[in-house]
Amino acid sequence: YLETEDFVLERWFKDIFLGIDERHIYDFRSKKAKEQLFKQKEMDWLPFGYSKEYLDSMRDQSFWDEEYNKVFEYNKKIAEMRK
Repeated sequence: YLETEDFVLERWFKDIFLGIDERHIYDFRSKKAKEQLFKQKEMDWLPFGYSKEYLDSMRDQSFWDEEYNKVFEYNKKIAEMRK
């Protein structure tokens, strides 16, 4: 259950977006930082049954290119269902 009353959404907005600055942005482009993300992904996703091989495939840009290309097919299916 997710509480979405107006006062809750307003509080989230204030807590998350107001007062944000560059201190709240972390650059994950370095090899070390990317590895940190992969290790966290393993800790979070392996217990849910995702295979190590599948997670490792995410290290390659081709994985993300293929995922991106799925968007066009999904958009087509959504448009067809709305007719």
